[in-house]
Formats: sequence, C-alpha cells, structure tokens
Amino acid sequence: MKTYAQLIIELTAYQRLEKDSWKKAATRKAALPKLAVKTSLPWAQRNDATGFYHPKEKSFLFAWGNTDYHITQIVKSPQVFGVSRADLKRVLEKYCKGRKSKDIAGCAAAHERSLLLGEIDTLAEVTDIALDKGWAMVTISSTEIVIRANQTDTHKGAVREILEVGAMQGKTIRIRNERNHSKDLTFVFIESAEKFLHS
Repeated sequence: MKTYAQLIIELTAYQRLEKDSWKKAATRKAALPKLAVKTSLPWAQRNDATGFYHPKEKSFLFAWGNTDYHITQIVKSPQVFGVSRADLKRVLEKYCKGRKSKDIAGCAAAHERSLLLGEIDTLAEVTDIALDKGWAMVTISSTEIVIRANQTDTHKGAVREILEVGAMQGKTIRIRNERNHSKDLTFVFIESAEKFLHS
C-alpha cells in the first residue's frame, strides 16, 4: 500500500506530464493537416451532447432523451445518412428473418415503428448501415468524448478535429469500433492521439 507522500509525488508527476503534453501539442498543432469541411460539433463543450459526425458531411447534434436515440435519427431521416428507405426495410427484414419470424414484413414494420417511437434504443443491424457510410455516433461530456464508428478514417477525422480545436484538454477520447471491439482505443495524452493519427 502506498503512503500519502507517494501518492502526492505520483499525482505531481502525472500533472507535470499532462502539462508538458499540452505544451508539446501546441507547438505541433500547426503541423496537423487541415480538414476539407468544418463541422458544427462543439467538441470542447462541458455540457453533455449527443450527435453524429462525418468527416465530409455536415455533422449535427440532437436532444438525446427517453425516446430519441442515435438509432431514432437514422430511422426518422435515413436520407441524411445516405441510406434509402428500401435499405432500411431490407435490413429490418433480414433481422426478422434471422429471428425466424413467421411474418417477416409485419415484423420489420413493427420494428420500424418501435424504432421511430423510441421503444428500441439500439439495433446494430440498423446503426451499421449509417456507420458503414462513414458516420460516427458521438457522445460528448465534461470528462470524455466517445466516438463509435466502423471506419478508421472517420475515427481519425474526429480525433484530428478534436486536437485542432484543443478540445482534448481535461478530457479522455474513447474510440469504439462497433464491428471489432479489439480495435477500441482510449487516449488520455495528446501524444497518443497524434500517434494514432499518423498510424
């Protein structure tokens, strides 16, 4: 067990590392490539926010609530994500077929209604059709930014933007690959985030 003095020494060393990390990042900030499109996501905000990010499309926030989830946005306005109603119907029918439903069309229609009403808050088959088109589900809080996507380019675009606006200070970035969780990453220091950008 560590003594109080040992814990204080470790905390001081950690704070010094974090301060040095920010100074080094500020000098390298100019070296980061510029984005083609600026998005509307307030990465540095301290209030909770939920939205979608795309490196080339206009990103947006929405009021997350008991009946309004990421998946609800996809079902309400699939065209925003480059998804057609037919694609959505096909995915829901495939889902119902996998569940061995006797009335596949009825099952798909019922699931779509439930998704629209916010009765179902997640269905990977539906979110994947947007994530496969380069979109990321984003959650911003006072302590962390979580980016859930299927494409590395989308993750890198979001991390690049976060570093450009200096939003990582005091926050942790969590990257989640919705298809392969072994590729999930967490960045506490700017150096590790920059290393990911250049990997």
